[in-house]
Amino acid sequence: MSEQTESQSIESQAWTIQRVLQWSTDFLRQRGFDTARLDCELLLAHGLNLSRIQLYTNFDKPMLPEERNKFRAMLQRRVTGEPVAYLLGYKEFYGRRFDVDSAVLIPRPETEHLVEEALACANKIALAAPRILEIGVGSGCLLVSLACEIPAATIEGWDISAEALVVAARNVATHVVQDRVSLLCCDALAEKSWEVAQQFDLLVANPPYISIDDQAVQANVKKFEPAAALFAGDDGLVFYRQIAAWAGKVLVPDSGMICLEIGKDQQAMIEQIFADHGWTLANQVRDYSGIVRVLTFKAGVRL
Repeated sequence: MSEQTESQSIESQAWTIQRVLQWSTDFLRQRGFDTARLDCELLLAHGLNLSRIQLYTNFDKPMLPEERNKFRAMLQRRVTGEPVAYLLGYKEFYGRRFDVDSAVLIPRPETEHLVEEALACANKIALAAPRILEIGVGSGCLLVSLACEIPAATIEGWDISAEALVVAARNVATHVVQDRVSLLCCDALAEKSWEVAQQFDLLVANPPYISIDDQAVQANVKKFEPAAALFAGDDGLVFYRQIAAWAGKVLVPDSGMICLEIGKDQQAMIEQIFADHGWTLANQVRDYSGIVRVLTFKAGVRL
């Protein structure tokens, strides 16, 4: 059956939620979507303003034409590979909901390890009100999570993308941490950005770390998510080099710490980069697949 015929079929019958869910699941599954059922549940629940559980308790309820049209539009976008998070306009991260759109990278579960390690570092520093700097804010999911988990912390976030900072500002306001979070549009690859008067106790970053030639990146990630948040030079290490070289300008001497998310197979290279600049490895954290995902460094020689 052609897509046009299928579309005509859904128009000509009185479709209940159950039938629409089954039809759309089959539609995506036939096109190679491994998460077809979950995708359709999320999109249909969003379009009907229901929870996923409520879909099942309303299985026999017929959908109105305008409801089907709204759902069909989302389904057609999903068929192109557009991420579900962009279609919904949000993503869950560390127990909270964050606005997302195509200006920002979609928060990944592995970045929750970075939150956990940053919280552990803040505890080690043993300050009631730590000052934290995040490099590469994106959606703001990391700095907002830290602000919520450490009620007395003050956090500054840098990002070169003004569009990303708009999204981050919405999330900061939604979670009511704007009195302790400031967002700056600046380039972390420019040394002048690091010439700041204040000092921080902790620097956290999930920087772009994918090589521009990396063939393992999924096509849909390349197509829909912002390249500036993904790719970082020929080897993916440009941000780590700059952070290692310049972080001493902004961190408190002797006690300051750095927490970084890294890519697969980058551990040894990044450890060497930081060692070359006088930093000491303090900890490493593996994700649930056993991959080293987070590295923590103690303050090195002040530059």
